[in-house]
Amino acid sequence: MEIKLLKLKQKILSQLENVKRPEVLRELEIKYLGRKGELTKILRSLADLSAAEKKTLGQLANDIKVELAD
Repeated sequence: MEIKLLKLKQKILSQLENVKRPEVLRELEIKYLGRKGELTKILRSLADLSAAEKKTLGQLANDIKVELAD
């Protein structure tokens, strides 16, 4: 799961480099951070993990979310 999160982060960052219009940025925000977004789905799936995994992966996912939101 950690690898999946890091790959998703890289994918998003590479797509952000190519953004030239605000509407494209908004589409990416919805795609990854929206209610049905990819990162949101991963955060929801943390409920199935052990407490230690939740803590580690939850922190990583939240760090990614904060970094991307900026």
